[in-house]
Amino acid sequence: MNVIKEVTLPASQLLPRPDYNPRTRFDPIALKHLANLIQARGGIIQSLIIRKAASPTEYEILAGERRWRAAKLIQDDFPIPCRLVDVDDREALAIALSENDGREDLSPTEEAASAQKYLDMCNGNREEAAAYLGWDVSKMHHRLALMQCTPAVRDALTEKTIRLGHAELLARLAPANQDIALQRIIEHAMSVRDVKSKLADLSQKIESAIFDTSGCAGCMHNSSEQSGLFEESIQEGFCMNPPCFSKKTSDALDIKRQSLLEEVPRVEFVEPKSTVFPIKIVADGPNGIGEMEVNACRSCANFGSTISKFPANLGEVENGMCFDAVCNAKKVASRHQASQTNSIPNIGNESETRSVASDGIQTESSTKGVTPHRVIEYRNKQWRRIAANFIVANPELARKVLIALGLTGNAKCVCQEKFRELFAKLSGNRSDVNSMAEALSRLDSTNVDQYKLLIGVMVASSIAALDLDALIDVMQHLQIPIATYWKISPEFLELLTKSEIEAIADEIGWKASLGDEFISMMKGKKAEVIQRMQAAKDYPFEGRIPTVMRLP
Repeated sequence: MNVIKEVTLPASQLLPRPDYNPRTRFDPIALKHLANLIQARGGIIQSLIIRKAASPTEYEILAGERRWRAAKLIQDDFPIPCRLVDVDDREALAIALSENDGREDLSPTEEAASAQKYLDMCNGNREEAAAYLGWDVSKMHHRLALMQCTPAVRDALTEKTIRLGHAELLARLAPANQDIALQRIIEHAMSVRDVKSKLADLSQKIESAIFDTSGCAGCMHNSSEQSGLFEESIQEGFCMNPPCFSKKTSDALDIKRQSLLEEVPRVEFVEPKSTVFPIKIVADGPNGIGEMEVNACRSCANFGSTISKFPANLGEVENGMCFDAVCNAKKVASRHQASQTNSIPNIGNESETRSVASDGIQTESSTKGVTPHRVIEYRNKQWRRIAANFIVANPELARKVLIALGLTGNAKCVCQEKFRELFAKLSGNRSDVNSMAEALSRLDSTNVDQYKLLIGVMVASSIAALDLDALIDVMQHLQIPIATYWKISPEFLELLTKSEIEAIADEIGWKASLGDEFISMMKGKKAEVIQRMQAAKDYPFEGRIPTVMRLP
């Protein structure tokens, strides 16, 4: 510190610098007492430390602001002894801190704010900042930890509305919760022990988390991280930020649910206020539905898993659940009835008579649950494609369908745009006609085979617009062989969950053919199962049409 000279200046020429002075609160009663003491002694004994301000007639106070304030209570121009120094900002801040360091009436939060300022000037180097201030590193850590408190909490500590222990405990909370807790502490006059007990009740044990806790190791809200910084602390290994803990828990539950949705069609959370009451599917026992029905349930949209949100078993998964209690009850009752006649029929909430034959036509009984909407959309699209291709390939049958379209009012389903496009492609004539006469003249050069083909194309263009019942009628009457135009493909398998894939594999006999190898394969990811299924060369998938793709 370069001292220029000792001077005496009127109080009016001196300016305080709040950003340098660590003291933020000046007790009016204490200032009045100091003013009386100055008068009794005949003036200020210890010089203020000042430096030049921007104005040539004014000076900044680096140390001694409290004496200056007391002097101004006596007289605005009260003469004050000063030591004029030439220092930079870093030295100015160090002077202000060292002037007040160790004084009994300087609050911990005032020291914390000043330490933070000086740490910034030292580019975050705590050891350098502590050495320059004459503090040990431990004190630097302790004071800076209080900067985690909100301004309201720091003000309360400075004003002695709360104790240091209160502030140390509140520093662990998220900022949004500190002020709320502060208000309750003040309103209810809570002791440090009371606050400590309350926070312990609200905190969450980190080792109980269902999410990845690697990011908690250095978190400021981890009680293990804070225990070495504060005298007042709760047990180690607790999260003091409930909103963050809850969000991470919720995110982990959602991730688990999304992962399970690759395995089964439906996944639901169960919690105290849950309105979902799933039933465990079993083959045997008083609530058993039989092995065949259990396998059939795997392809049902109401088959799935539950994830617990109950605190005692948070995140635990229960597989093989039915979310249709009525259907399950019917299956149980049916099995009980059948056991008395030594015959177990197949009863489901959608009973259909089907075989595992390749032609897609119903022949014998099997059970199917509620088909997922995504599969229904795919199936209907494939049915329309198959019907259109079959009709184009069978022009004699196309004429029959054309007449049926006219009789039922479905001729309007013919897609003009699509038919015109195909007409131009097949006949070599332009299709942009504006009158019947023009259209008829275009057909003069068309031969018999082209006529037949064009009729088939025209009928096929109507398939996309036919309602589903009419489409099924056409396919059933014409006995369209689905297996000729469709086979199990990656596109189809990607729509399914693993449980649905297993049900289909069981239905077409592939599961039985693999035996234990199938069980091992199903432990992998869905993509791996699909890849293995597509790579299988030792099983004839061609001609194997699962129930879900067959006509009713």
